[in-house]
Amino acid sequence: MAYITQYSNSVPVIRFNIEQVKTCIGQDIEMDICVPEEGVAQCHAGIRAIKGPTGYRYMVESFDEKTQVTLNEHPVSMAELADGDWLQIGEVEFQFSDDGVDHIKEESPAEKHDASKKEKVASLAEPETVADVFEQEEIKEEPAVARLSTREFIEKNRSRRLRMF
Repeated sequence: MAYITQYSNSVPVIRFNIEQVKTCIGQDIEMDICVPEEGVAQCHAGIRAIKGPTGYRYMVESFDEKTQVTLNEHPVSMAELADGDWLQIGEVEFQFSDDGVDHIKEESPAEKHDASKKEKVASLAEPETVADVFEQEEIKEEPAVARLSTREFIEKNRSRRLRMF
């Protein structure tokens, strides 16, 4: 499994698993890896997993010309990662590790969330006809029930009341 470990003052702080095809890094809470540190942009960089014949290769890319990503002390806009590489995103250091075991999901949680949100919005569309309402809400018409008069109701349920006492 591939992962990056965040360091602070040469001490490992937290490990982030790379489990999807596209992993976004930035200060925004919606990012796959949220790093609320100095010098990190809202949507700073990403790691992309590319499936090859022998497994996955990992690429780091900067999302903007203003945001800087440093790979092994060299500024890059896009580069392939190797096990043990050091990344600097803003002022934060990470070390990339890959043990060769692949656990990549094809869709990120953020993409799944967006897809489910789109489905919910689509389901909220206004129905055009009464039949659409029944389909959309899955309402089933109940068979008509004959209404009983009070006298008929008492007569019908007399035997039940007598059994109760």
